[in-house]
Amino acid sequence: LEHKLVEIVDQPALPPAPDALEKDPSAEPIDVDGKRGQTLGWVEDQKKYIVETFDGDLVAITEDHLKEFEPPSVEDGGFDLAFPQSEVRAQNFQNDLATALTDKKYCVVQMTLKPSDKKAISRQMQDLDNWARFMPEFEPVYMGQRPDGKRVQWYVGAEPMGEEEGEGETLGMDSVDMQLTNMALAVCNVAPYLGFNGVCRSNAMLHMNCANSEEELNLLDDARGNAVGAGIIQGHLSFHHRRKVCMIYFVSGSGGTLTLHPPNRGDDDITISCKEGQAVLFR
Repeated sequence: LEHKLVEIVDQPALPPAPDALEKDPSAEPIDVDGKRGQTLGWVEDQKKYIVETFDGDLVAITEDHLKEFEPPSVEDGGFDLAFPQSEVRAQNFQNDLATALTDKKYCVVQMTLKPSDKKAISRQMQDLDNWARFMPEFEPVYMGQRPDGKRVQWYVGAEPMGEEEGEGETLGMDSVDMQLTNMALAVCNVAPYLGFNGVCRSNAMLHMNCANSEEELNLLDDARGNAVGAGIIQGHLSFHHRRKVCMIYFVSGSGGTLTLHPPNRGDDDITISCKEGQAVLFR
C-alpha cells in the first residue's frame, strides 16, 4: 500500500500528536475511521504506514486498518487523480494529468484541504472589501458563460516574512494559493506534451456569490461606469489568448455543477459536480 490511495477502516480514535497537545492541552483524540487519503511512507520499527487524509490529518496506521481506495469516476461523483503529497507519486501524477488533459481535455483532482484552512478562508473572505464585477463584455473570458452575478477579486497573497521572523505556518488562502502554484508547476512540466510552453500562472481570482441582488447591481453599475482604456482592453485580450489551462479550486462549500463546453460543437457538454476540496483543470 506504499504511495497508494487508501481508506482507513475499523480504526479506533488516535491520541492527538505531541505538537497538537502543546498548542492545546485539551485536544481531542483524532477520529480518522472511514477517511480517505494517501500513504506517504512505511515506518519499519512501528510497522505502520504514514497516511495523510484528504482533510490533512497526518497519522500512523497499521496495514490491517487500511484498504486500497479506488475513487469513483467523475460521472459518479468521484475524481480522476489525487494531488501527490510525496515525490514518489509526483511523476506518475504528472504523466496521468497530461494524459487526461490530452484525451478528454479536463481532469478532476482531489486536493488536501485542512479544516483549519477552510475556517481561515471563510474568515478571510468576509474581511475582504475590494470586490468587483467585470463588465459584461469581459466577464465570460474569466467567469464562463453564466457567472450568475458572482463578485470577484484578484488575490495577491501575504507579504513574505523576513528570516528573523521565522517561516511560520501558511494558512487559509495563502495555503490554497500555494497548492495552485504547485499544481501549475505540474502543468508546466508537461506543457510541451500539451502543445505549448508553460512558464507561469496568473494570480488567483477569488469568486464569491454577492450578498444580495442589490450588491450585484451596484457592482455591475460600478463596472459599467469605469472608463475602459486601451491598456485594459489589451490586457483582457492578452489574457484570453495566453491562457492554456484553467484551474478552479472549490474551497468553501459543495453544491451545483460546472459545465464544460468542448470546442468541438459535436461533442456533448461535460457536467461536473462542484465538491469542496476538489480542483478542476481544463483546456
